[in-house]
Amino acid sequence: MKIKLHKNWIPFVDTYRLTKDEIEFQVMQDIRKYKEIYQKKFNKAPSEKLDIDNYIEIMWGFQIVFHEIVPDTSDDEIWGYLDPENKIIYVNPNCSPERINFTVAHEAGHLSLHLSMMRLENGEVVGWQGKPLPSQSNKVVSDGREKRLEWQANKYASTLLVPKFDLVNYFSQLGLVENGGLKSVLNLDFVYPKIKERFGISKKAFQIRLEDLGFIGNRKKLL
Repeated sequence: MKIKLHKNWIPFVDTYRLTKDEIEFQVMQDIRKYKEIYQKKFNKAPSEKLDIDNYIEIMWGFQIVFHEIVPDTSDDEIWGYLDPENKIIYVNPNCSPERINFTVAHEAGHLSLHLSMMRLENGEVVGWQGKPLPSQSNKVVSDGREKRLEWQANKYASTLLVPKFDLVNYFSQLGLVENGGLKSVLNLDFVYPKIKERFGISKKAFQIRLEDLGFIGNRKKLL
């Protein structure tokens, strides 16, 4: 499934089958499983910063291959897509490291949340179950379903790259937390360079994650 975002579309609306809380919970379960498998395989804990290459390989046996991707139209931005038959995630090489991280995390979201769309053998993904998105005569309905699935994968990606608990701990390390809440309204220009180094996420994606958690524009309790 290609990551295709139309420039005027903002896919953050709570009207989809999987809720934000359900996706957050799924990410926590996946991270726990990843850490357990990594510990057994390497006899040590994974690095604090998520290694998305290791994550996708350990969880689903997929590899990342860089491949230039030409969009269908000038209004589309396509950064990567999933090839379950060959266990490959293709990523456009003309991306920043942060965009690459998000692209792979987005495809991990499809693997984790949308397995019903894929064919399994012995519990492993081996291909699509029919078409990636079943064709429907009503294009509006089809587009709506695709947008819902893409929103879910985006939500999974931002949560995976910036888990709430890890973010709160890091805010504490930066001295931004007091009595379980933020000391002051976050200065994104100040905090982002540190976040980029720790979590490997773009500024725009990080801002969306903060807004999603309610951490921008107030001093909300963090936990």
